Amino acid sequence: MRSTSLISTLLIVAAAGCTMPDATPTALHPSAPALAGGKATNPTATFFIANDAAYRLRGDDLYLETDGSSRYANGECGVSTTIFALAGGSGDATLSVSAGGKCRRKTRITYESINADGTTTAEGTLTVVASINVRALQVASPASYIPIGTDAPRNMAINDEAVCGGVGTGAIAFVPVLNDGTVTNADQVNVHRDAADRWTVTTTPDEIVDGHVVHHDKAYCKGNGKLYHMPLRLTIRSSVPLDG
Repeated sequence: MRSTSLISTLLIVAAAGCTMPDATPTALHPSAPALAGGKATNPTATFFIANDAAYRLRGDDLYLETDGSSRYANGECGVSTTIFALAGGSGDATLSVSAGGKCRRKTRITYESINADGTTTAEGTLTVVASINVRALQVASPASYIPIGTDAPRNMAINDEAVCGGVGTGAIAFVPVLNDGTVTNADQVNVHRDAADRWTVTTTPDEIVDGHVVHHDKAYCKGNGKLYHMPLRLTIRSSVPLDG
């Protein structure tokens, strides 16, 4: 059973910029790359983050779409997005939000640490200026495409600038093994390719086995070494269709 008590609710707005850790750009070809000054540029993206209370990562209930999700579009209210889709790029899909200016977008993160018996301990909800990186969303070289209509696991990191990490030093990591060799026991997220320009990112639902909860949405907190119950749902739409 999960704990339903909430120890504390904190409201934090990070003043630092949001740079995702371990986000070094390898390859993916847009079928129609954007041009800037005659040169191809990486496509931008729009992120749609669910606001449903069932999720532990939620949008800010602003810029609402018809499905109730919050829209985070490149250049809209301090939002910056990129898919590193050009040759030599990582294929990472990234979202960052400016911490300054009058228009500041945020995300809401609820922390529930996972205990040895599968129960969870509520640790509060933060409203933060966070950045998101879905790693290698679709890579061309070496080929790691997700065919349209199919699913594949991917690593993902959320830089919360608070509990788990900020300014590239930490993250909420859906990464089983970190770059330094640390085994986290975290899960990956599932990515479904909806169309040439659209992906849906979700966690796998938990199970009940012999009366105990088995979590499939475990995220590793680099700030304190804990695993967190972190169900989420978001959609990424590229500014151009991508090959593969």
